[in-house]
Amino acid sequence: LDRSGALNFPCGHRRGTHACRPCRPRERSAQISAGASTPIASLTSASLTPAARLASAVLGKRTPLCVGLDPRWESLPLELRRKHGDGQKPHDLAGVAAAYQEFCLTVLELVAPYTGVVKPQMAFFEGCGPRGLDAVTAIMARARELGLLVILDAKRGDIASTASAYAEAAFAGSKFGPATLPVWGAEALTVNPYLGEDAVAPFVVEARKAGAG
Repeated sequence: LDRSGALNFPCGHRRGTHACRPCRPRERSAQISAGASTPIASLTSASLTPAARLASAVLGKRTPLCVGLDPRWESLPLELRRKHGDGQKPHDLAGVAAAYQEFCLTVLELVAPYTGVVKPQMAFFEGCGPRGLDAVTAIMARARELGLLVILDAKRGDIASTASAYAEAAFAGSKFGPATLPVWGAEALTVNPYLGEDAVAPFVVEARKAGAG
């Protein structure tokens, strides 16, 4: 931007007044960021690649910020710990899950105007047992309602049919005979690659099938 508020390019041209080939990609990016023309964010998700959806989220909020949802009992506000426990220890696992859900839903409402991506950490929810899985399901659903991309931070790492089962659940859904039933519906999934290519390939395959990242 120059002092008048006009958008200029490295070649010295002003936006919309030149045909400088090197600047054309920059001009298109600037139009998207400024809300001009037809920005990526206005297109349907089905028409975009995972990379384009991520770019849309970043450009739409003007930040690459990804907010992690890693709730831990001892770090929750005291009011929540008293509501679902005695302030120090929880009543039970269901109470922990309820506290995590309440806390993370509040966080989503607060951060939605400022970020396009959130990343719930499955380990903390799985630590609460079945109620924890219900909690993260509700949190992911609310994130999508707010227009946020969801990266499921599960760090899966296995091979063959086990890896495929993890991947199916994360993306398009688990397969039961001819039926595919949705589970997490994540935009992306963290994977542990230390077992080598066999531990990564099934996730890539399922992500591509689902149009996920």
